[in-house]
Amino acid sequence: MKISALFLVLYLLGIVPGESTNPIEVSLSNPEDLSVSSTEEEVLPASPEVDVLSTPPTLTSLSAEEVLGFLEGKGMGMAKPAEMNHFPGPMHVLELREELDLSEDQIAMVYGYRLDMLEETKSKGSLLITMEYNIDQWFLAASKGASVDETDLSRMLRASALLRGQIRYTHLHAHLLTAMALSPQQIMDYDTLRGYGEESSDNAPMDHATHDHNH
Repeated sequence: MKISALFLVLYLLGIVPGESTNPIEVSLSNPEDLSVSSTEEEVLPASPEVDVLSTPPTLTSLSAEEVLGFLEGKGMGMAKPAEMNHFPGPMHVLELREELDLSEDQIAMVYGYRLDMLEETKSKGSLLITMEYNIDQWFLAASKGASVDETDLSRMLRASALLRGQIRYTHLHAHLLTAMALSPQQIMDYDTLRGYGEESSDNAPMDHATHDHNH
């Protein structure tokens, strides 16, 4: 792969650091899975000329529904740990904005979180699908007796795992930010409206706006 193409891939993978523009700061430790060591910054395998957006490929590792889900930035259950523990998702909060009596500022804030989430997950999702396509093509070439480099396979697998982690983190992070924009009562109402059962005193949502999410 040419150096210019490498920098583009590394940038899209989020390896090139950028400044956060979120209006609300959340104290979060960066998981090691989302960081990249110097050895991971080696040249990645070249990607084929495939337009995954206009013609989603058929993959052995993902169903057609999953492929479209990643390309469209859908959650596909990746944020369930947040959703089931009183950290509402931005899409459903916006759907329930009248029932939750959201203010105009809250609506604007949550809408912004959703847009940022979709932009990030769609971009990473496209890269993930391309990487999975590469992996399929590697094995297809190997099955036909072509000369293949197992180092390329290892790098592609690491890139795919990194992308999956980044996509899931983006979904979960949007839930964290959304919860901070809501009051404890709104979160309890959200859980009830979503059918998550009665809240007990031992399992009630705390005030996320003042809670330090350093975990």
